[in-house]
Amino acid sequence: MEDPLFMSEVAQTVVVQQEHEINMKSLKEKQLYMMNALGRVLNAVTLRHRLIEAAWESEVLSKVKCFFVCKKCVIRRKKPKLHELSVC
Repeated sequence: MEDPLFMSEVAQTVVVQQEHEINMKSLKEKQLYMMNALGRVLNAVTLRHRLIEAAWESEVLSKVKCFFVCKKCVIRRKKPKLHELSVC
């Protein structure tokens, strides 16, 4: 992850909120609530990771497409069309 300190702060905040909500519960209920909180944190981390990966893949693909469009125009010795340059 790009900022693990931020994600750890988010996780700690969720855990503290859960602790305040379940002060008067039994041990099994406390464990269940904490497992649910941990599941939400892990889900957020996974989604954030997927979003970062998708952004990186999009950047790589746009650079590859731009490279081939520009190379094709150089080979044909013509100016690229406006819609072809919008990728670069």
